[in-house]
Amino acid sequence: MKVDFPGIILFVEDYPACRKFYGETLSLVVVTEKTWDGGGLTAFAWGDTYLMIESGGKRQAESAGDSSYGGGLPFILRLDVNDLAAAVAQLEAAGVELERGSYPWGEIAVFLDPNGTRLELKSPPTGTAS
Repeated sequence: MKVDFPGIILFVEDYPACRKFYGETLSLVVVTEKTWDGGGLTAFAWGDTYLMIESGGKRQAESAGDSSYGGGLPFILRLDVNDLAAAVAQLEAAGVELERGSYPWGEIAVFLDPNGTRLELKSPPTGTAS
């Protein structure tokens, strides 16, 4: 099988809020976009793939007081960045709440999208590869 352009699709409850979050807050580039009565989808460039948000989903429940592993979601969307402090400052300036953590394999900053999906910014420790 030859896969030309793999992607990830998130069905979201509040499509306009998620569209704004990924497009404006995270500054992801739009690859394609379609709208229809009561719905829409937008695919954003996500490295060598795409991340699509599409209307018709349900908001993810947040775990009370627990930001670990997406409040029950079986996945995390990770964004490796070369300057974690700058990326965190950019998101905080946009009103995004983040929680930072340090591990032997690197540092992360955790936040949620408007649908409750866990995302992480990751920067490797100085002098090591991720």
